Order: sequence, then C-alpha cells, then structure tokens
Amino acid sequence: MDSTCMISFNIQTPSCLQSGACSQVNIVRGNGNMDALGVNPDLILSGTTNSLVLLNSDTVCWHGIKIENQSNTQPALTQADNVFLALIDSSPNYLYDWHFVKSGQVIYPDGNIFGLTSALATGTSITGDLCARVQACPADTLPYEVRLHYGWNCGGYPTSPYDSTKICEFSTMQLTYKKAMTGFNTPGKTYETPYTLCDTVTVSAQFSSTELGYVYPDSVMLQNTDPALQIVSVNLVTDSATAQLAPATQPMVWLIGSAVMSAAGFPQGGIYNGQTVTVQVTFVPTCTFAGDTTLPDIVIFAHDFCNELVSANANKTMMSNTFRMSSVQSACADCWQITKTADRDTAAAVTDLVTYTITVCNNSANTQTGCWPMRCQAVLLLQVQHCRAV
Repeated sequence: MDSTCMISFNIQTPSCLQSGACSQVNIVRGNGNMDALGVNPDLILSGTTNSLVLLNSDTVCWHGIKIENQSNTQPALTQADNVFLALIDSSPNYLYDWHFVKSGQVIYPDGNIFGLTSALATGTSITGDLCARVQACPADTLPYEVRLHYGWNCGGYPTSPYDSTKICEFSTMQLTYKKAMTGFNTPGKTYETPYTLCDTVTVSAQFSSTELGYVYPDSVMLQNTDPALQIVSVNLVTDSATAQLAPATQPMVWLIGSAVMSAAGFPQGGIYNGQTVTVQVTFVPTCTFAGDTTLPDIVIFAHDFCNELVSANANKTMMSNTFRMSSVQSACADCWQITKTADRDTAAAVTDLVTYTITVCNNSANTQTGCWPMRCQAVLLLQVQHCRAV
C-alpha cells in the first residue's frame, strides 16, 4: 500500500527584513533542497593600524579601520546595505567631536551613528580613520575603552537613539586610548659677544618638547629687559624656516599661535617627541647700555594637548664667554659716558680731602673712541678744588 507523507514549513521572515527592501534573497536549489534562508552579507573588521592610541594631541585617530564584505563563503554572499558604525560607550567623556574620515570625506554621526555607505558590494571594503578631539585628560595613564558596533541594516541606517535589537546584523569593535606624558624645557640662552653699541645683536634660546605629548607654544615674553635695549624683532627659527612674531598689546610679549608654528614648519601647531624651536631676539644696545652685561630672559608660555598651561624660562647662560661690549668699535653717532668714583666712603672731618676719579668715555664711532680718567680733589661736601688728568 502506498502512503504519502506531507511535511509543511511555516517560515517566518526576520523582523529586520520586514521593514524595507534588501538585496538579500532566499536560495532554493532545483532539487528542492534549501541552502539558506536569506543569505546575508558577512561583514568583518579586517584591520586597524592602532587599536591603542595615545592621547598626545588635540585630535586623536584610530587609523585604517577596515570593514569588509566577505566573498569567500559559498554560496556567494550579497551586497550589504546601509553599513554603519555606532558609538556604544566612550565614557568617561574625555573625547568629543567624533568623526570618520574616508578618502578625504568627513562623516559626522547622527546622534551616535555613523552612516558609512548605503551599499557595500561583495568582496569590497570601506576604510577610514575614526577621530575625536580631546576635551579633557584623565589624571592617570591607564588605558580607557571605546566600544562600537559595526554592521548593516535594511530600510536605511539605524536611527538615534541606537537600538541594537532592531539591527539586521552587527558585531562589536573595541578600541582603547591612554594619556601621553608631556615635557617642555630649555637649556638656556646663547648670544653674540662682544657686542657693538648701536648695532644689532642677537640672543637666542632653544625650547624642546621631550615627551610624546604635544605642546603648543602661545607667546614669548622677555623678562628683565634693560630699557637701553631697543627690541628690533622676535623670530621663531627652525632648520628650514623663520617666522616673525607679532607684538601683543602687553609690553615685552610677542604672539606665536598655530599660524606661526605652521609657517615655521610645524603644521600641527605644536612640537612633541624631541622636536625643538628656537626663539631669536634681535635688539640694539643704545648708548646708555655702554658697559652693561645684562641680557633679557626668554620665556615661552604654552599649553599642552590637555589644555594645561606649561612654560619654560631661558634665564641661564649657556656660554662661557661673558656678554660684554666691544672696546674698539662702536656704531653710535654721538655717545658719551661719564662715571665718578670716590677713593673712600667716609671722612673724619668736613675739611678732609676726598679724591674723585671722573672717567669720560667717548663711545661714538670715530677715531677718538676711548676713555680718559681725571682725578679731582674736593673738600668733602663743599667744593671741587682741582682736577688733573691721569
């Protein structure tokens, strides 16, 4: 006796496929055997060049994030629609202004969801950098985690607030970051010596960032500056460029900033990891500076990538030769100096004689340049009696 057995299937379409048209298909072989119900795309994270990044600049990036739609599974997989990244957890909130950069295009999130591409064909991939700006820094250097979902969805990109239970397919991506250290210092200043009165002279100081954290110079201040020094210019000098600084409204302060740093060869606006800049001050010692040896101290005020203020003061002398005036030449048109010294500080009576040495120096640019001392005798507190050249 023949008997017939009938088997029926009640196949439900997954809820994520009910809301919109997708490229996914049900594949049934000609012999009636079912290979798959909805052969879905198979997205994999095939690489990122730095899953751990250092917070060391005002913007940090995880480079080379690559999401690939595999094609090596049988039967051939299908196109992935509405490929996305979703920022699940980035607390504590040290980072902000998240964005994804691919081929020069900057993609900003809708809420916490990045729509990367509306269609990713089989065997192709999308690669880019996930970046954020630093708004605060942790007090420690421990690693912190950032968790994301990546996947595809039918009927459009996921909407904010993100709900993973309504997504067709996703996987988890985990990235980490930690704070870098900063260091900013200077060994001191160097100068030209001997200097020539009424001619230009330079004093310089080199400043270094000694750690992996970026330092961004903001301004230069000259401290302990003799009024007899006329400041001509303040420049930022590197091996390849020179950028002149603009004076601030505050006396003896000159501005640096990102534009000057870029002109000096630092497009990031700062220095790090052993990079250096040199501040060169050009000034003219005027006539009244004659014989003086006082140089200004050069101070750079800056901020690091955590927006904390840092500074370095070039108040030390790095040369064995003393900063002194030339005794054989001058560029001053008319420059005289008169000094007076007494042979003693006290006298027994008002009638005692005190000998003064009065030195007259011609610091002008002519053949008579030189100094001539004269001795004068005086009755203390009364009058000069006579002088004689010595």
